[in-house]
Amino acid sequence: MSKRELSKLRRLLEGHSAPGPAILALPLVRQRFSGFERLQATGLLMRAGAIGPEVNNALLQVVADTSESLELIEELLRHNASVDHEGGQCLRLAVERQNMQVLQLLCGASPSIDNVSGTLPFTLNSDG
Repeated sequence: MSKRELSKLRRLLEGHSAPGPAILALPLVRQRFSGFERLQATGLLMRAGAIGPEVNNALLQVVADTSESLELIEELLRHNASVDHEGGQCLRLAVERQNMQVLQLLCGASPSIDNVSGTLPFTLNSDG
């Protein structure tokens, strides 16, 4: 997606006080933007009030995609994406992939003790 389309998104979100458009647009960001533009578009939507399951799903998708940037995870966490979504699935993914940087970010968002302890079996893999 071009910078021009990012500019259109910015104009669309201006003046909206309700989070509706931001919530609806969040799932499309992953499909339409890549790299730095995805980070910018996600930031715009978060600042426009995107909340709820869509934000949590976005975090889970970003953690699942190992090519995503840490900055995008930080942006979602800064805007209260829940690491406890889907029973702490993003924690399990980070542990399974042995991605310590992502795991540190996620643990910094205060996951529930149940979800943290639930990831313990995933640390005991066949590699030792």
